[in-house]
Amino acid sequence: MKRNDQAGLRREIVNLRLIPTSLVAAAVGLILLFLAGLARNVLGTVLTGIGVAALTAAFVGLLSDVFLRRQVLDEVLAMVRLQDDVVNEGILGITRWEGVVLSQFFEDNPGDVDVGLVLGRSFASNHARAIIERAATLSATVRVSILDPDGDPALLAEYGKLFGNRGAAAVQTDIRSAITIWEDAKEQQEKEGKNVNLILQRLSTTLPFTFYRSGKQMWVILNSGRRTRSNPPAIRCEKTPGDGGLFKLVLNEIEAYGREGLVK
Repeated sequence: MKRNDQAGLRREIVNLRLIPTSLVAAAVGLILLFLAGLARNVLGTVLTGIGVAALTAAFVGLLSDVFLRRQVLDEVLAMVRLQDDVVNEGILGITRWEGVVLSQFFEDNPGDVDVGLVLGRSFASNHARAIIERAATLSATVRVSILDPDGDPALLAEYGKLFGNRGAAAVQTDIRSAITIWEDAKEQQEKEGKNVNLILQRLSTTLPFTFYRSGKQMWVILNSGRRTRSNPPAIRCEKTPGDGGLFKLVLNEIEAYGREGLVK
Protein backbone atom coordinates (compact mmCIF):
# COMPACT_ATOMS: atom_id res chain seq x y z
CA MET A 1 0.00 0.00 0.00
CA LYS A 2 1.30 3.47 -0.87
CA ARG A 3 2.31 5.90 1.89
CA ASN A 4 -0.51 8.32 1.00
CA ASP A 5 -3.05 5.50 1.11
CA GLN A 6 -1.77 4.40 4.51
CA ALA A 7 -2.03 7.95 5.86
CA GLY A 8 -5.56 8.24 4.51
CA LEU A 9 -6.51 4.93 6.11
CA ARG A 10 -5.13 6.04 9.46
CA ARG A 11 -7.17 9.25 9.24
CA GLU A 12 -10.31 7.26 8.49
CA ILE A 13 -9.69 4.94 11.47
CA VAL A 14 -9.22 7.94 13.77
CA ASN A 15 -12.38 9.55 12.40
CA LEU A 16 -14.40 6.39 12.90
CA ARG A 17 -13.31 6.27 16.56
CA LEU A 18 -14.35 9.85 17.28
CA ILE A 19 -18.12 9.25 17.55
CA PRO A 20 -18.07 6.34 20.07
CA THR A 21 -15.35 8.09 22.09
CA SER A 22 -17.35 11.33 22.17
CA LEU A 23 -20.51 9.48 23.22
CA VAL A 24 -18.68 7.75 26.06
CA ALA A 25 -17.25 11.10 27.19
CA ALA A 26 -20.73 12.63 27.14
CA ALA A 27 -22.15 9.76 29.22
CA VAL A 28 -19.33 10.04 31.74
CA GLY A 29 -19.85 13.80 31.97
CA LEU A 30 -23.55 13.42 32.68
CA ILE A 31 -22.93 10.78 35.35
CA LEU A 32 -20.32 12.95 37.02
CA LEU A 33 -22.66 15.94 37.07
CA PHE A 34 -25.38 13.78 38.56
CA LEU A 35 -23.02 12.56 41.29
CA ALA A 36 -21.83 16.11 41.90
CA GLY A 37 -25.41 17.13 42.60
CA LEU A 38 -25.61 14.49 45.32
CA ALA A 39 -22.32 15.49 46.92
CA ARG A 40 -22.42 18.85 48.77
CA ASN A 41 -18.74 19.25 49.56
CA VAL A 42 -15.40 19.66 47.83
CA LEU A 43 -15.93 16.34 46.07
CA GLY A 44 -19.06 17.76 44.45
CA THR A 45 -17.13 20.73 43.13
CA VAL A 46 -14.44 18.48 41.71
CA LEU A 47 -16.98 16.17 40.08
CA THR A 48 -18.75 19.18 38.57
CA GLY A 49 -15.51 20.43 37.00
CA ILE A 50 -14.64 17.01 35.61
CA GLY A 51 -18.20 16.49 34.33
CA VAL A 52 -18.25 19.86 32.52
CA ALA A 53 -14.83 19.11 30.99
CA ALA A 54 -16.03 15.70 29.78
CA LEU A 55 -19.18 17.15 28.20
CA THR A 56 -17.15 19.91 26.54
CA ALA A 57 -14.72 17.36 25.13
CA ALA A 58 -17.62 15.25 23.87
CA PHE A 59 -19.24 18.24 22.16
CA VAL A 60 -15.97 19.30 20.51
CA GLY A 61 -15.34 15.71 19.39
CA LEU A 62 -18.75 15.32 17.81
CA LEU A 63 -18.54 18.71 16.10
CA SER A 64 -15.06 17.93 14.79
CA ASP A 65 -16.23 14.54 13.55
CA VAL A 66 -19.06 16.10 11.58
CA PHE A 67 -16.76 18.58 9.85
CA LEU A 68 -14.02 16.00 9.26
CA ARG A 69 -16.44 13.55 7.73
CA ARG A 70 -17.87 16.26 5.48
CA GLN A 71 -14.40 17.25 4.34
CA VAL A 72 -13.38 13.65 3.68
CA LEU A 73 -16.64 13.02 1.83
CA ASP A 74 -16.05 16.05 -0.40
CA GLU A 75 -12.51 14.89 -1.14
CA VAL A 76 -13.64 11.37 -1.96
CA LEU A 77 -16.45 12.58 -4.21
CA ALA A 78 -14.05 14.89 -6.07
CA MET A 79 -11.60 12.04 -6.59
CA VAL A 80 -14.35 9.71 -7.80
CA ARG A 81 -15.62 12.30 -10.28
CA LEU A 82 -12.08 12.88 -11.56
CA GLN A 83 -11.48 9.15 -11.86
CA ASP A 84 -14.72 8.76 -13.80
CA ASP A 85 -13.65 11.53 -16.20
CA VAL A 86 -10.26 9.92 -16.73
CA VAL A 87 -11.79 6.50 -17.34
CA ASN A 88 -14.41 7.88 -19.74
CA GLU A 89 -11.69 9.59 -21.79
CA GLY A 90 -9.66 6.38 -21.90
CA ILE A 91 -6.61 8.01 -20.30
CA LEU A 92 -4.15 5.46 -18.95
CA GLY A 93 -1.39 7.75 -17.76
CA ILE A 94 0.69 10.87 -18.26
CA THR A 95 4.47 11.05 -18.36
CA ARG A 96 7.23 13.18 -19.78
CA TRP A 97 8.02 12.52 -23.43
CA GLU A 98 11.60 11.49 -22.68
CA GLY A 99 10.25 8.58 -20.65
CA VAL A 100 8.25 7.09 -23.55
CA VAL A 101 9.80 4.06 -25.26
CA LEU A 102 8.03 3.91 -28.63
CA SER A 103 9.70 0.72 -29.84
CA GLN A 104 8.30 -1.16 -26.84
CA PHE A 105 4.94 0.54 -27.24
CA PHE A 106 4.53 -0.64 -30.84
CA GLU A 107 5.68 -4.13 -29.93
CA ASP A 108 3.30 -4.44 -26.98
CA ASN A 109 0.25 -3.18 -28.90
CA PRO A 110 -0.07 -5.09 -32.18
CA GLY A 111 -2.56 -3.87 -34.77
CA ASP A 112 -3.09 -0.99 -37.14
CA VAL A 113 -0.61 1.86 -36.80
CA ASP A 114 -1.51 5.54 -37.15
CA VAL A 115 1.01 8.32 -36.61
CA GLY A 116 0.68 12.07 -37.04
CA LEU A 117 3.98 13.92 -37.36
CA VAL A 118 5.46 17.20 -38.58
CA LEU A 119 8.77 16.30 -40.19
CA GLY A 120 9.08 12.68 -39.11
CA ARG A 121 12.56 11.93 -40.43
CA SER A 122 14.00 10.85 -37.06
CA PHE A 123 10.93 8.75 -36.29
CA ALA A 124 11.07 7.10 -39.72
CA SER A 125 14.78 6.34 -39.35
CA ASN A 126 14.26 4.74 -35.93
CA HIS A 127 10.94 2.91 -36.37
CA ALA A 128 9.70 2.64 -39.96
CA ARG A 129 11.35 -0.67 -40.83
CA ALA A 130 10.19 -2.47 -37.68
CA ILE A 131 6.65 -1.08 -37.99
CA ILE A 132 6.37 -2.09 -41.66
CA GLU A 133 7.75 -5.57 -40.98
CA ARG A 134 5.27 -6.10 -38.15
CA ALA A 135 2.40 -4.77 -40.27
CA ALA A 136 3.30 -7.18 -43.07
CA THR A 137 3.21 -10.09 -40.63
CA LEU A 138 -0.11 -9.03 -39.05
CA SER A 139 -1.75 -7.75 -42.27
CA ALA A 140 -2.18 -4.44 -40.50
CA THR A 141 -2.57 -0.97 -42.00
CA VAL A 142 0.04 1.72 -41.44
CA ARG A 143 -1.05 5.33 -41.96
CA VAL A 144 1.45 8.17 -41.66
CA SER A 145 0.18 11.76 -41.66
CA ILE A 146 2.98 14.21 -42.31
CA LEU A 147 3.39 17.81 -43.43
CA ASP A 148 3.24 18.19 -47.23
CA PRO A 149 6.78 19.00 -48.48
CA ASP A 150 5.24 20.72 -51.52
CA GLY A 151 2.81 22.75 -49.43
CA ASP A 152 2.76 26.39 -48.40
CA PRO A 153 6.39 27.65 -48.19
CA ALA A 154 5.42 30.02 -45.37
CA LEU A 155 4.14 27.09 -43.31
CA LEU A 156 7.31 25.11 -43.99
CA ALA A 157 9.43 28.11 -43.04
CA GLU A 158 7.51 28.52 -39.78
CA TYR A 159 8.24 24.94 -38.83
CA GLY A 160 11.85 25.46 -39.87
CA LYS A 161 12.13 28.07 -37.11
CA LEU A 162 10.96 25.53 -34.55
CA PHE A 163 13.43 22.90 -35.73
CA GLY A 164 16.75 24.68 -35.43
CA ASN A 165 16.05 27.89 -37.32
CA ARG A 166 16.20 26.22 -40.72
CA GLY A 167 14.63 27.41 -43.94
CA ALA A 168 11.73 25.94 -45.89
CA ALA A 169 14.11 24.08 -48.23
CA ALA A 170 15.72 22.20 -45.33
CA VAL A 171 12.30 21.27 -43.97
CA GLN A 172 11.26 19.98 -47.40
CA THR A 173 14.39 17.82 -47.55
CA ASP A 174 13.71 16.27 -44.14
CA ILE A 175 10.08 15.47 -44.94
CA ARG A 176 10.94 13.95 -48.32
CA SER A 177 13.64 11.90 -46.66
CA ALA A 178 11.08 10.57 -44.16
CA ILE A 179 8.66 9.67 -46.96
CA THR A 180 11.43 7.85 -48.82
CA ILE A 181 12.30 5.80 -45.73
CA TRP A 182 8.70 4.61 -45.39
CA GLU A 183 8.43 3.77 -49.08
CA ASP A 184 11.75 1.90 -49.07
CA ALA A 185 10.64 -0.15 -46.06
CA LYS A 186 7.45 -1.11 -47.88
CA GLU A 187 9.33 -1.96 -51.06
CA GLN A 188 11.66 -4.24 -49.13
CA GLN A 189 8.71 -6.24 -47.79
CA GLU A 190 7.19 -6.48 -51.26
CA LYS A 191 10.46 -7.88 -52.60
CA GLU A 192 10.09 -10.61 -50.00
CA GLY A 193 6.60 -11.36 -51.28
CA LYS A 194 4.75 -9.64 -48.43
CA ASN A 195 1.97 -7.11 -48.88
CA VAL A 196 1.90 -3.92 -46.80
CA ASN A 197 -0.97 -1.45 -46.72
CA LEU A 198 0.98 1.80 -46.25
CA ILE A 199 -0.91 5.10 -46.49
CA LEU A 200 1.19 8.27 -46.64
CA GLN A 201 -0.95 11.34 -46.08
CA ARG A 202 0.45 14.79 -46.80
CA LEU A 203 -1.10 17.55 -44.72
CA SER A 204 -1.49 21.12 -45.94
CA THR A 205 -2.11 22.37 -42.41
CA THR A 206 -0.74 21.85 -38.92
CA LEU A 207 -1.90 19.25 -36.44
CA PRO A 208 -2.79 20.41 -32.92
CA PHE A 209 -1.01 17.30 -31.65
CA THR A 210 1.55 14.65 -32.49
CA PHE A 211 0.28 11.11 -31.97
CA TYR A 212 1.42 7.52 -32.16
CA ARG A 213 -1.31 4.91 -32.31
CA SER A 214 -0.75 1.17 -32.33
CA GLY A 215 -3.63 -1.26 -31.96
CA LYS A 216 -6.00 0.03 -29.29
CA GLN A 217 -3.61 2.41 -27.55
CA MET A 218 -2.11 5.78 -28.39
CA TRP A 219 0.39 8.38 -27.19
CA VAL A 220 -0.70 12.00 -27.68
CA ILE A 221 1.51 15.10 -27.33
CA LEU A 222 0.06 18.58 -27.75
CA ASN A 223 1.88 20.74 -30.29
CA SER A 224 2.52 24.13 -28.72
CA GLY A 225 5.24 26.64 -29.48
CA ARG A 226 8.68 25.15 -29.18
CA ARG A 227 7.51 21.93 -27.58
CA THR A 228 9.62 19.95 -30.06
CA ARG A 229 12.72 21.28 -28.33
CA SER A 230 11.54 20.58 -24.80
CA ASN A 231 10.29 17.61 -22.81
CA PRO A 232 6.49 17.94 -22.97
CA PRO A 233 3.88 15.83 -21.17
CA ALA A 234 2.71 12.80 -23.13
CA ILE A 235 -0.75 11.30 -22.60
CA ARG A 236 -1.30 7.58 -23.03
CA CYS A 237 -4.86 6.57 -23.84
CA GLU A 238 -6.85 3.62 -25.11
CA LYS A 239 -9.84 3.09 -27.33
CA THR A 240 -13.09 3.39 -25.37
CA PRO A 241 -16.63 2.15 -26.13
CA GLY A 242 -18.96 4.58 -27.86
CA ASP A 243 -18.02 7.79 -29.60
CA GLY A 244 -16.13 9.52 -26.79
CA GLY A 245 -12.58 9.39 -25.57
CA LEU A 246 -9.29 10.99 -26.52
CA PHE A 247 -8.31 8.06 -28.78
CA LYS A 248 -11.28 8.59 -31.11
CA LEU A 249 -11.08 12.37 -30.91
CA VAL A 250 -7.58 12.29 -32.42
CA LEU A 251 -8.53 9.89 -35.22
CA ASN A 252 -11.73 11.83 -35.95
CA GLU A 253 -9.65 14.98 -36.32
CA ILE A 254 -7.52 13.33 -38.99
CA GLU A 255 -10.61 12.11 -40.82
CA ALA A 256 -12.05 15.65 -40.68
CA TYR A 257 -8.93 17.02 -42.33
CA GLY A 258 -9.48 14.60 -45.18
CA ARG A 259 -13.09 15.68 -45.64
CA GLU A 260 -12.00 19.32 -45.69
CA GLY A 261 -9.49 18.72 -48.47
CA LEU A 262 -6.46 19.30 -46.25
CA VAL A 263 -4.95 15.87 -46.98
CA LYS A 264 -3.60 14.45 -50.20
